Amino acid sequence: QRRVHGNWMMENAKSKLHQYLQMTKQNNIDFKYTMVGNDACRSFVAEMSIVAKKCSRRIHAREHGSNKKVASLSCALSLVRQLYHVKEIEAFTGTYKTADKEKIPEYPVSLPDDVMNRLKNLVQTLQVPVCPAPSTPQEALSLVADDQWIIEKYAMGGEGFVVSAVPWTPPLSNWNPWTGANIDEGPLANTTKEAISADLRAAEASKSDDPSLRAMIESRHKLPIAESYDRIMNNIHNNSVIIIQGETGCGKTTQVAQYILSEMLLEGRGAECSILVTQPRRISAISVAERVAAERG
Repeated sequence: QRRVHGNWMMENAKSKLHQYLQMTKQNNIDFKYTMVGNDACRSFVAEMSIVAKKCSRRIHAREHGSNKKVASLSCALSLVRQLYHVKEIEAFTGTYKTADKEKIPEYPVSLPDDVMNRLKNLVQTLQVPVCPAPSTPQEALSLVADDQWIIEKYAMGGEGFVVSAVPWTPPLSNWNPWTGANIDEGPLANTTKEAISADLRAAEASKSDDPSLRAMIESRHKLPIAESYDRIMNNIHNNSVIIIQGETGCGKTTQVAQYILSEMLLEGRGAECSILVTQPRRISAISVAERVAAERG
């Protein structure tokens, strides 16, 4: 992974970022910190936006850390790797300060049999590939058994590491709010919001070819709220806050958000659309999400 990102790591990214900001005369830019959590479990989020001069593009990074130093280092690393991928900077060719392995004493570890059995069962349940043991103690051992397995399981669109609470964030390039992390790999890492909007618009237009989706659209048009479509959208355009009152089952929860999304998609602004729908209970939130997902195809 280090070679993929031009050998830029947390140890050298922050100094390179400061050097780049000085060279491009962006000296007045600094990290913006936000505290997260309560006093018992406090952490920090660092974010920064800079301009990549050669390609005239603004790039953004937002990273989380247990303290300001860790958060800023992670944020700087994300920015530097993005600068490398858009060919603003070269790969790092220096040397790293690594600890001398000969000076690190061996530390024997003994685990009870029941703990070992529980670990084996967990590995089998999660279907995690196990790294083979080295043939000799001197042989280097990688803890990553299969890079492709990691990419397929935890890349964009996969299961991922979902945070317990998803904080609201404006639509940003190279940012996945569901995992609370930057997108450093895959096609979305360097894709602009304009390109994403074009793809979303094309996908929306292709739905007309699906018979099942056409039937779903026809059933949506029969809901009572469909009669008020023009009135609702006009009020949304002309007011910052509106209140919609309707009978249970009229479609206000599942349809209004889709009205907004469909309009943004057809206008080529799908990547700028960020909609939150709240429900009083978890089960109702899940049922609404499943219904909307089925209607969207």
